Amino acid sequence: MSRAAVLIGTILVAAATARADPQAADRVAAEAEALARAKDFRGAAAKFREAYAADPRPDFMCNVGVAYHKAQELPRAQLFLSRCLERGSALDGKFIDLVRAALAKLEASLKAGSYTPVDVVVEPRFATVSIDAFAPDETFDGGRTIWLAFASYRVTVRADGYQPRTVEVTAKDRAMLPLRIALERRSREDQDDRRAREAREREAVVEPPRDRDAGVKPAQPGGDTTGRPAGPVDRPAPPPAAPQRPSMVPAIAASAGVVVLAALSLYAHGQAADHADQARFALHQSAYDSEADSVRTWNTVFGVGLVGAGAGALASGYLWFRVLRAPSRTVAPRVEVTGERASITLGGVF
Repeated sequence: MSRAAVLIGTILVAAATARADPQAADRVAAEAEALARAKDFRGAAAKFREAYAADPRPDFMCNVGVAYHKAQELPRAQLFLSRCLERGSALDGKFIDLVRAALAKLEASLKAGSYTPVDVVVEPRFATVSIDAFAPDETFDGGRTIWLAFASYRVTVRADGYQPRTVEVTAKDRAMLPLRIALERRSREDQDDRRAREAREREAVVEPPRDRDAGVKPAQPGGDTTGRPAGPVDRPAPPPAAPQRPSMVPAIAASAGVVVLAALSLYAHGQAADHADQARFALHQSAYDSEADSVRTWNTVFGVGLVGAGAGALASGYLWFRVLRAPSRTVAPRVEVTGERASITLGGVF
């Protein structure tokens, strides 16, 4: 390794240390742990990423992967757990062994599922890679193998002093997909143009929209806005009162309640299934017990919601029967003719 490379590495480490904020990172990590206890694993992963940005400790990186693992975000979990093994050599050996075992099971699930391994190689090697399916801060430097669910993606590579580049990638089978992206150096003229364009955008002033004449004529004294003089108007007599009919509001409310309870039952069934799957990947006995408790709770909610939906369906059917069996009044037209105009009034229950 050359002296220049050693010097650059020392400067980068010193800069990262200067920017680190351990107290802020600990506060955010505590918020992440609270979210994890509340079963919001995606939120916990986002907070652990925020803690890592404040203080790049390997344990924060590992916790991001564990949170995504529990959230069944398999491609993201594989990315962060693999980075955990790369950076976490100084962590507790038993924990690293658990992470390594979990990563092996995770990659076996990815290989058997609808995922494509993508071998990413970039030039220059220090370029940063981002994928539109991941969060904006879920980037990685240099090349590595990532897993993507079957779909189309946009992969963007950036590096200081180089033109950024975005390519389309389609994951469609389980075969390894090689992805080679080389960036072109940005010329001095390009850099000057970019700075000038950004300066112009900051100085640009948006002109407010002009008021336009709506073209409405002013109202004449004693007349309307169309210019016609006002005068007595013969209005048709109101139709006779219709016979009272049962309100449709209770029937609609009961039907809406049935829909809500049915949706709750379906959601609870899905949550129970998700927690059952997560229990299979639990790294500790306490985590397994927690997932098992969640399965029992959501199964209870499912049963209660199903019974409530059935009872609501019976009530809704009775209320709609009352509304539909009520007699309706025949529509009776009424014609009014004056010297200036004629009008027809329809009276009845619709």
